Amino acid sequence: MDKVMQTARVGLVNGLLSFQLAMSRDLRARLSKAGTGRVYRVAKGKARGRNLRAQGFHRASAPGNPPAVDTGRLRQSWAIGGDADMLFRNRGPLGKKATKSTQELAVLTSTVTPRSVGMTYGSNLKYARALEYGNLRRGLRSRPYVRPSIAKMSPQALKIVQLWVGRAFGGK
Repeated sequence: MDKVMQTARVGLVNGLLSFQLAMSRDLRARLSKAGTGRVYRVAKGKARGRNLRAQGFHRASAPGNPPAVDTGRLRQSWAIGGDADMLFRNRGPLGKKATKSTQELAVLTSTVTPRSVGMTYGSNLKYARALEYGNLRRGLRSRPYVRPSIAKMSPQALKIVQLWVGRAFGGK
């Protein structure tokens, strides 16, 4: 029985990780789109620059759309951390020791109970959460990018996990 449970667990862990990688691709694609909102100056720039950024401008995203790319730091900051004993060791994104701030910044967490598997997918940037949910104190309206990815990818989660559990038991 232990061998069967261990094989199932391996398939489950691989399935969750595969799903989170698929989520990562979708999320990064959302964070790679140009903005559709207002244009404003961010630097001096050159009059004959090849794009808005080189000219010293940035096109923001409209509220309700994913954040527009400016420096690319938000897109680069998203990472998956996970292993079979993550819950016991209290680890956060990127496998670092979880602190209150990293637990708050992690946006997507997968766990399998009882006390067996935990995976975290998140960003370590302070403004990642503010962009997703908005910050009324600072007048920032939400620019959701995680929730639309979850809504798009969730129907595929069960299929991906089933595929990996089947592979763990010797299926195709």
